[in-house]
Amino acid sequence: MAVGKSYICESIASQNNINCIDLDKEIEIINNMSIAEIFNTKGEEYFRAQERKILLDIITNKKNYIMSCGGGTPCFKNNMDIMNKYAMTIYLKDKPSNIYNRLIKDKNERPMIKNIKQNELLNFIKTHLNGRKFFYEKSKHTIDLTQLSQDKAIEYILNLK
Repeated sequence: MAVGKSYICESIASQNNINCIDLDKEIEIINNMSIAEIFNTKGEEYFRAQERKILLDIITNKKNYIMSCGGGTPCFKNNMDIMNKYAMTIYLKDKPSNIYNRLIKDKNERPMIKNIKQNELLNFIKTHLNGRKFFYEKSKHTIDLTQLSQDKAIEYILNLK
């Protein structure tokens, strides 16, 4: 969350004349409801099953794309192993304090954190990152956003080809 996945995905897609696929948006379109509505009405288990199904569909049927997935995607149903098998995976790593500074600006627009008190948000971010670190670090590449701007990260990614 808030590391620039969408911006980086869209920038690389436009520079290379390919599609930028946002996995969460695909899930919303197919289910005709927001991620928050899916979680609230059908539960996380349903969401994770949909996420896996749509991820596999994209990986096996789409060509010439870059994908931005939700922060939980790599952590469930061996999705990270599947993504590594069929794609170049990149972990956009940033400090919790940087993520906090970006999230606090639009906290109420993000269902996952809108009910978290401001003084608890940094700890929430740290806890989430620590819990997901094992999966994120399985990525083929890690880009440290504490050392690079998003635009420099894009240049770096484009040179990974």
